[in-house]
Amino acid sequence: MIKRFKKIEVKAIQHIHIKETLLQYVNNKNLYNIFFSNFLLQLFYAFMVVYVPLYLEKYIGFSWTEIGIMFTIMLLPFVLFELPVGELEDRKYGEREFLTIGFVIMGLSTLFISFITLKSFWIWTTILFITRIGASFVEISTESYFFKHVNQEKPDVISFFRITRPLSFIVGPVIATIALQFMPFQYIFIVIGICMILGAHYSLALTDTK
Repeated sequence: MIKRFKKIEVKAIQHIHIKETLLQYVNNKNLYNIFFSNFLLQLFYAFMVVYVPLYLEKYIGFSWTEIGIMFTIMLLPFVLFELPVGELEDRKYGEREFLTIGFVIMGLSTLFISFITLKSFWIWTTILFITRIGASFVEISTESYFFKHVNQEKPDVISFFRITRPLSFIVGPVIATIALQFMPFQYIFIVIGICMILGAHYSLALTDTK
């Protein structure tokens, strides 16, 4: 990899000005909406990667071995769906439709988690698999849409877009901590599910590329 990197042409990158970068997002509704769409996706990851394993082990009673197998199957949608969905977005539909469908799937399936109390490996694997179908739609759609509107000449805009990941790992635990003051553990998934459904507001506000 080091040998390959030596052949890459390094271009001069302008200094990033935070105020000017923020203004680009505020003044461009498409950048604004895709930023919040990506933030909600990263919030979903931050929330689910911490609280689902704890819930499955402590409250439902699965072993960590079972959870490991379950999560391996759960992540298959990122391999199975992102490439064909990306091709459909490029050739026929655009990103807005799949982004909206993804948020709805993520939201409803995450809401449903709070109402499953049965210790069944395949029921839990199926519902978690469905949540990642939605996440795979949203992930490929946000990346595709963003880079159709932003190129390498705007490193400031790209860098700010990437801040959604660390920001989500701050906001996610804060939301969970507040929610746990008012509801049992199993119902905190309702909160994140509602947040994902609200993501459809940002996706529908986008100007589609098709």
